[in-house]
Amino acid sequence: MHRKVVERAVAELLPYRQEDSGLLFVVPEGRAGLCAPTYENFLFTLLLLRRKCVESTVAAKTVLARLLHFQDTDPNSAQYGNFPFTLEEYPECRDWLTSVRIGAVVFLINQFFGHVLGEDLLEKLRLCHSRLLEASERVKRTICLPPYAQALLALQKDGGGAAISTFLATPDAFSPAHLGRILALAKARDCEEEILAFATTRWHALLGTYAGPACGVFQMGGAPEVTLFDIEMALSLQKPLPNRPWSYRTCLEAAYSMPKTVFLEHAFPDMIVSPCLYIPKCPHGYHPVRIVMECGTVSIQTPGGELVELKETPEGFEGTVFRTAGATDSVLLRAFMERGELTSVTVEGERATVFTPERGVTLECGKKQVLLTVSLSSTIGHIRFGDRPGQLLEKGAYDWVVEVEHLSGPVPDRFTFFVYPFQLENRLYNERTPRDKGDEKGSCIRDTGPFSSPLSRERSLECKGDSPTEMGIKV
Repeated sequence: MHRKVVERAVAELLPYRQEDSGLLFVVPEGRAGLCAPTYENFLFTLLLLRRKCVESTVAAKTVLARLLHFQDTDPNSAQYGNFPFTLEEYPECRDWLTSVRIGAVVFLINQFFGHVLGEDLLEKLRLCHSRLLEASERVKRTICLPPYAQALLALQKDGGGAAISTFLATPDAFSPAHLGRILALAKARDCEEEILAFATTRWHALLGTYAGPACGVFQMGGAPEVTLFDIEMALSLQKPLPNRPWSYRTCLEAAYSMPKTVFLEHAFPDMIVSPCLYIPKCPHGYHPVRIVMECGTVSIQTPGGELVELKETPEGFEGTVFRTAGATDSVLLRAFMERGELTSVTVEGERATVFTPERGVTLECGKKQVLLTVSLSSTIGHIRFGDRPGQLLEKGAYDWVVEVEHLSGPVPDRFTFFVYPFQLENRLYNERTPRDKGDEKGSCIRDTGPFSSPLSRERSLECKGDSPTEMGIKV
């Protein structure tokens, strides 16, 4: 299965490759013309080596030898050991995180493919990596690397250890991109037990996507973006690869993927509800509440407000939102769900374009159903098509959009919404009976994370063999 990952990634990246130089050329965001990104070309080199054929190995060695010339080798330079962000910027090295990211790729090349490089190129690569480590340590001492970068650096040096534990306890672990890279390097170091046990609580096996607190989670059209994290989890647990389009970034980062499987018993729930109370500096890809089901995802956004609590109730979840000072947006809440044959939005069982938020709106996704209500008067709900924040493709109205708008009077500085998830087959629209503990096999709330409630901690003990998750519900 790993070979399929590599071949697909290489095939989708070949159109970006220039035949004469063998380098990838793209138009980076915010740039006007074609550039050759250094880190991305190192990743492409690793991908070619992973093909394990003569033609690709020769091409990879040629590109690698060219890339090594762009490292700053002047010991008196403040940028010593680093690479430019793009080859066109040489000799300027403005991005200090480049040394950590390229160092991780060079470590993998040296670790698994050093024997095919030849003595001369291998010696140059080892010297390059030692300079990269020196540059990264200098950055760590001066500007303080973020937790995910510290974990990447530690894995290159001595196997991670405490750095991985620190990373998992920070909001950096809310990003599937960061989580996927750390998991891949941990597998390369044979120290993946801790992070893999953690990762299984944040992966929806049926949909094949990340399902934890969402900070840096994106959409590719009408489905979640396939990430390195999804690929790594499928390879590790011998699950099917996600059958969805891959982004350019995913194809590149497939170079990190490790063909190592782990036999780990874990019961994956059909539905996972995850809050994210951390407010990132860059809101793109941030989802205060995200519900992952076997046929799709629901994202709840709070324009002009901050989710401060998502509390478990016997019937579902209760969210509290505080409006930020000076917020003028009349829309209090938006919910998004992918449009498709198995998804629909109804009001009391009927199709509609407006609804009363206090009575609620139902989002149906396959056999699962989510009732969303807002306990606030002077509001009206709208149902339309649109795109959620974090959509990577051109605007194409890939989602159902449910909006709750305030109509008159002063906008409240606080309001509450309710989420009632249940099975479509055996529950009616207005049937909201509390779940009995153990009413069916595995139907229990699982949560021992930092946002858990006392009830969820008590009930999580009844899930024998389950690992804790940030906020999960089985239906």
